Amino acid sequence: MEPPEMTEEMKNWMDKAFQMAQDALDNGEVPVGCLMVHDNQIVGRGRNEVNETKNATRHAEMVATDQVIDWCKKNGKGSKEVFEDTILYVTVEPCIMCAGALRLLRIPLVVYGCCNERFGGCGSVLNVAENSIPSTGTPFKCIPGYKAEKAVEMLKTFYKQENPNGWYPLIYLHILRNAVLKIFFHSFFFAFSTKIKSPKKGMNHFCFCLMKTPCNILLHTIFKLIIYGSCYYLELLPSVFLFCSVLFCNCSVKKKRMTEHCL
Repeated sequence: MEPPEMTEEMKNWMDKAFQMAQDALDNGEVPVGCLMVHDNQIVGRGRNEVNETKNATRHAEMVATDQVIDWCKKNGKGSKEVFEDTILYVTVEPCIMCAGALRLLRIPLVVYGCCNERFGGCGSVLNVAENSIPSTGTPFKCIPGYKAEKAVEMLKTFYKQENPNGWYPLIYLHILRNAVLKIFFHSFFFAFSTKIKSPKKGMNHFCFCLMKTPCNILLHTIFKLIIYGSCYYLELLPSVFLFCSVLFCNCSVKKKRMTEHCL
């Protein structure tokens, strides 16, 4: 269902923003596209460039903002005045970071497609656009819901495919490689640490040890794969790392205190 405030002109601008989102999807980026329109002309356009630039801040809104600043320099206009009279059209609700930037830029109106339930800064997670934030830019109006289903489908299409820039597959390969090396060297040193004179007997013993790999290595590897797999789907990896870091620090402090007490 389309928002009642949407005019035909707004719909046309949003359709062009969806073209930018499709371009992002075709290039392996999260399908978010946007336009910044000032005085009935596009002064900035952007799509996600996070994977391409390896920069987590290169969201579509940030890319478009840089283009607006360049446009102002080329046309001899003040960026402050231009932003205060610019409308942002974006396919997905701006995240908290981008919403904060839009507030500081004093953008008066943001028109977007679907809500961003994970990082949305216009009401889904935090409402950065509202009046209750003092001394931080100006609040801005939002018109959500234009072709929200299409925006969601594009996001689903992206997240169904394998992200070539993702680092979870590298973690799995690293775990499996370490497991293979541990199995091989444990078996090797265990076999040849025993005094076997015949090389043939030594090799046979090594193969026997290799077949009879310590179960703790295999169980440890399986456990790590399960943990990382769970983190991948539940997106708890940063929390797990943080918890382990705090636990390690606490243990180190306690150990240090015990050592000082004994001395």
